[in-house]
Amino acid sequence: MVSRLNDNLVAQYLVTMDLGKPDPLLPLDRLAGFIQDALLPSVECLIDLRSSGKIVAGGYPTGHRSIVFVMEAESEEELFRTLEDLPLWDQVDTKTTPLQRFEELRDREAP
Repeated sequence: MVSRLNDNLVAQYLVTMDLGKPDPLLPLDRLAGFIQDALLPSVECLIDLRSSGKIVAGGYPTGHRSIVFVMEAESEEELFRTLEDLPLWDQVDTKTTPLQRFEELRDREAP
């Protein structure tokens, strides 16, 4: 999805970060370290990105170990630079999907 933000074209991306299931044999101190050192700081970054308007919407789907959000970026490079700055980036599986505007679908399907 491409929209205008301050006269610049920006695309929207659906981002899913799969936290995975922790190993049941993982020592408690390592799990606590992941939460304290990676997860919570990343959540703070995501909250800041939402406050600045880069993230349009997002959260934790109930019953899933993932974070899902819609993010605006001027390019895929900007998207990945931002995601790679998150402390949990190298500890999760991330999937990004470019979104197309509803109007584009409507205009494409119109006779």
